Amino acid sequence: MLPPGSRSTPVVLTFSIGLPKDAARHAGPKALKLLSTYWAAGDLGGLIGLLTDAGLHEVVTVTREGTAKFASIDQMVITEVESTPLFDMLTPEMYPDILVDSREVLRPFVKYNGEAFLPLVGHIVAGHRPGLMTAP
Repeated sequence: MLPPGSRSTPVVLTFSIGLPKDAARHAGPKALKLLSTYWAAGDLGGLIGLLTDAGLHEVVTVTREGTAKFASIDQMVITEVESTPLFDMLTPEMYPDILVDSREVLRPFVKYNGEAFLPLVGHIVAGHRPGLMTAP
């Protein structure tokens, strides 16, 4: 429960198993940056520090754990790679190699029917700036 009048930031998800490092091995360090950037605020202590440094007070957090379900590891890789500029950087040889590596690294998250269930952690963070609050 967030305090009355608090505003939440967008949910920040931590998803750092396998794919970014696999992509970087084949496509270089820029691939790691592209696939890791939108998960970079998963360090809750660092995230709280950013909000307090920005002048927010009474920062509160709620952390939720969940699971992302994909039809397969390949479907997860396709979703993650093709939704970023990384896709345009890959040569025809690189993409299959990333798929092969990801299948191996992420195998523990695959069920008997081939579906992939990948753990996610999301942080909801809220705070306020003194003097900017208005009564409802």
